[in-house]
Amino acid sequence: STLENEQLNSTAELISKLRTTGGQDIVAQLLSGFSQESEQGKRKIIHLLTEAATYETTSGLLSLAQIESTIIIQDINAGIEQTAKVHWDATYTEKLSTVFAEALNQQGFQPETVISIQNAVVSVGSSSGIELMINNINNPDSLHYAEYDYTDNVISAMQNLQSPESAPTLKRLLQHNANSNPDIFVAAGTGLAAMKGHQGSKALLDWSSSSTEETADQVEIWMRKITRQNESARAFLVKALPNQKFDSPQLADRLSMLINR
Repeated sequence: STLENEQLNSTAELISKLRTTGGQDIVAQLLSGFSQESEQGKRKIIHLLTEAATYETTSGLLSLAQIESTIIIQDINAGIEQTAKVHWDATYTEKLSTVFAEALNQQGFQPETVISIQNAVVSVGSSSGIELMINNINNPDSLHYAEYDYTDNVISAMQNLQSPESAPTLKRLLQHNANSNPDIFVAAGTGLAAMKGHQGSKALLDWSSSSTEETADQVEIWMRKITRQNESARAFLVKALPNQKFDSPQLADRLSMLINR
């Protein structure tokens, strides 16, 4: 069995080797013997690929998701989501974003795996991955969205966005879709309201200054979330709101009442 050789007995040592060398040969070996492993052996391989969290090991997990249809797929999907949270090296954030973005444009995944990939994209938080995922909403040319509506999951996943990196991208998506694509509009604003720091609230405040009364209810929902969950962003809004000019006086009054409660 692949997992019975001496090298694989030291999990920490192998994870270190995968991270320092990329481990293409090791990943290929693990994948080639995967189908012959017991259920326990398969779970050990999934754990190794998950914890190493490199481009190569994540690609390996994704390739397993395309061929596995048994109960073990749940472990693979959980591994896909977990690998995006390992954050062992900042330089791998962009590499993981790349592999997950590539997966969004690949066929062969079950809907549950696509959802795990979307959740991983949000955990990594790279602008390019976030934009690709959101723009796939209601896109008839998207490989996945043509067969399954992922809109609710994308919006739900965006509630967990932490990284402020995508704030400028989400602000642009907010501006371009406010009147044309309500799903993309809500997904973008939800991400801005969720992210750490005050970049998201600043982007929302800047955009809302020229928004219409039609979007006021949704803006208030986002701002209420910020004031309840993000103290630094709330402090920013308290300071910035008096100097912000609004096209809608009604919205200005509503936000002032909300933020200064």
